Amino acid sequence: MSEFTQSVARAAWLLRNRVQQERIKSAVVCGAAKAADSSFVAACLARQLKQAFNMKPLLLRVHAGDSGSEFVPGIDALDVNSAEASKAGGVSAAVQTAICQASTTNDFVLIDAPPVLAGVESLQAIAVSQHVVLTVEFGATQEETVARAVKEIQEAGGVVLGTLLTRQRRIIPRWIDVLLGA
Repeated sequence: MSEFTQSVARAAWLLRNRVQQERIKSAVVCGAAKAADSSFVAACLARQLKQAFNMKPLLLRVHAGDSGSEFVPGIDALDVNSAEASKAGGVSAAVQTAICQASTTNDFVLIDAPPVLAGVESLQAIAVSQHVVLTVEFGATQEETVARAVKEIQEAGGVVLGTLLTRQRRIIPRWIDVLLGA
């Protein structure tokens, strides 16, 4: 099992625990900056919540135009076009409506949003959900960028539940794991 797969499994376990203990209904999955693979992480988290914990998540994709998101088999998904939503009350209203509607049929809503520092869509979704899983690209996202993103999240009323590193490089060769029996 790769480090990324293990990280997603741990993140899904922690999310499931927060859902059970604190009754949270949703979390925004977004990157600090571009190229943080937040859409892929959101899809992996949704799949893991369903397969490992028998939850029924809704994947809510917030995007500016064509979603470009991949279909995730067995996962309920809904797209919110931020350009259209801004005309009809804003992204916040669209996200709030989706969370309310999903609460009758889904256990949890994962909101796949654009990077925090790329626009207001993520901040509007965070203002509604208040819980964030931040994705950060290993070796590419600078510490100042992450700090600025966390500050923006907090100013929007959000709490960072955790951070997932994407595109991690393996430091210890796999043959050593095999040799040690890991």
